Amino acid sequence: MVIDSTATVLALAPHADDIEYGCGATIARFARAGAAIHYLVLSICEESVPADFPKDVMAEEILAAAGRLGVAKQHVAVHRFPVRRLADHRQEILELMVELRNRLRPNVVFAPASDDMHQDHQVVANESVRAFKHATVLGYELPWNSFRFDAICCLTVTDADIAAKASACTAYRSQAHRTYGGGDWIQHLARIRGLQAGVDLAEAFEVKRLIL
Repeated sequence: MVIDSTATVLALAPHADDIEYGCGATIARFARAGAAIHYLVLSICEESVPADFPKDVMAEEILAAAGRLGVAKQHVAVHRFPVRRLADHRQEILELMVELRNRLRPNVVFAPASDDMHQDHQVVANESVRAFKHATVLGYELPWNSFRFDAICCLTVTDADIAAKASACTAYRSQAHRTYGGGDWIQHLARIRGLQAGVDLAEAFEVKRLIL
């Protein structure tokens, strides 16, 4: 896996904020290196948005968040599958992934980890391996959704990358009420993963498929 301008990266999000929380610093690192980065966002969670926000607010928040990580808005594909019901649309989602695979030929794909317990995340975790078996596929870490996480791969990031991740997460004003929506945990987790890897800061990933 090469982190430079030759890389084509595809990040898969069951819900609009998953990429930023799961691998935002790593996306920022790829963006700094000049890689081509694309997002596939499957749900903007209209049914879960607080009453004082427009139901489609996360469609705009995802573009703002991606921009803070260095991702061009024309590379962000946003869909409106119903939250918590992605399993009902599994084949459509697989076909979206296959279309992106054939068009983009990504080198690296980021998806939810295999042990992520959210039902929507499970769909994307499973279909990502099916669609991208000829690419490196890494499962990102969302601590509140997992009892265990296979942190085999650690990617070094910088303070600037972590700052970009934190900034991107704050773009989701509609989700600020979530327990993970604020605080210092983003940097703390990066320091713990860095300690495990022997570096200052890192993000950890499950290795689903590794092609070098």
